[in-house]
Amino acid sequence: MMKPLAHLLLVVGSLPVVALATDPQTLRCATQAPAFTPVMVELFTSEGCNSCPPADRWLAAKMAPEVIPLAFHITYWDQLGWPDPFAQASFDTRHNHQALVGGKRRLYTPQVFVDGAEALDWRQEAAFAKRALAARQRPASAQLQASWQLVDGHLQLRLSGALPRGEARLFLAVAESGLTSAVAAGENAGKRLEHDHVVRLWQELGTLSAGNFET
Repeated sequence: MMKPLAHLLLVVGSLPVVALATDPQTLRCATQAPAFTPVMVELFTSEGCNSCPPADRWLAAKMAPEVIPLAFHITYWDQLGWPDPFAQASFDTRHNHQALVGGKRRLYTPQVFVDGAEALDWRQEAAFAKRALAARQRPASAQLQASWQLVDGHLQLRLSGALPRGEARLFLAVAESGLTSAVAAGENAGKRLEHDHVVRLWQELGTLSAGNFET
């Protein structure tokens, strides 16, 4: 059986600058942002949606260095008979925010956003591969180093780096892979679903101002 994998992701503004994959049992680790800005892919999905498993499988394959995949499980379809064990109301809020920012009034699942913009062509692998390749040519928007350690079950995080100009909001996402679920009701009743890159925590850490920083 595949052991769950935790992903520590730091996002400045709408673009990610750090991606770290590690065994959740690791006591401490350190990393720094790449010289390019990866593509952040947000999939809004639900175990109560029978159109979502293909999108979940599509996202599971997106783990190249150029891509940061995030699966946000929403609660909208819990009322259909199966409460999604990975859904959180805060992810509904994130879904609504991304749609509003992108000028979209319609929320649905599966819905994919790439770097904050709705991607209707996400099923077209050639188009997505082109985006991922272009990420290598996109300079990082900030310099960022991160180190963390687990102390008595709590995550202690230290950040340092530099923001060239302006301000940026800093977010932390913790995602988990290798998850399975035996769905007993709803549109996917009787199916055993497998999930990767499932967001378990999405939290704003604060705002960064231009210049060097350490926190």
